[in-house]
Amino acid sequence: MRQVIEANKQAAIVAIQANDGLRKWCSGLPPKKSFLSSDDSPAARLPLTRRSTLAEKPELDDLLAATKVEYDGHEYLPLTVRTVHHLSPFWKGEKPIADTKIFSCVMITPEVINVHADHVVAAIERIGVYCKHLLVVAPIQTSELENVFDRENGDIASGNDWDRILKRFPNIKRLAFVHPIDDPVELSRGTFCALHLAVANCQATHNIKSFKYDGPVQLFFNCACLQMPQANSTT
Repeated sequence: MRQVIEANKQAAIVAIQANDGLRKWCSGLPPKKSFLSSDDSPAARLPLTRRSTLAEKPELDDLLAATKVEYDGHEYLPLTVRTVHHLSPFWKGEKPIADTKIFSCVMITPEVINVHADHVVAAIERIGVYCKHLLVVAPIQTSELENVFDRENGDIASGNDWDRILKRFPNIKRLAFVHPIDDPVELSRGTFCALHLAVANCQATHNIKSFKYDGPVQLFFNCACLQMPQANSTT
């Protein structure tokens, strides 16, 4: 009798297990697998996102090189809102420059007036020592820079703004002045005369080998009474 009871129990267990197996397939679909199952293929999983690393961010050298402008066979770094913004980590000492030769040719254009004057002065004080070629594209208003220079000098005006600008470029060998052909001469007269006078004043401390003038003849001769180094005039 006991053997019969045990046999019935075993038969019941087998029947239950069989029914469980059938229920797994009752929907007509295979059983779901765990997302973390080891036999899942990588392609079936959702793509994982990751944060960008410093190696993926362009260096300052690349950012600045992309802004360069060609003139007379040289590539110049213009002091614009964009480039001065890129230079900010450099003059603050937060990020280095791999090759300072990128500052060997610098261009100052009318767009400099759109940049915060303190930032312009900070930029030229940091990069000016590396500059060998300086290109000035008129007209340039230096009144905002004058306020910064005066504040640094204890609110004591010290003359021509271009005198103080050129002091930040102690190693320039070649200086060029360009007057855009479409701009009125009157807009550039102040820039040209002040710059030429500053060049004459700094000859004792600078070793400027050439000064190129690229503009209308009338603008050049309007300032010819100043004591200036020899210039090449092109119309």
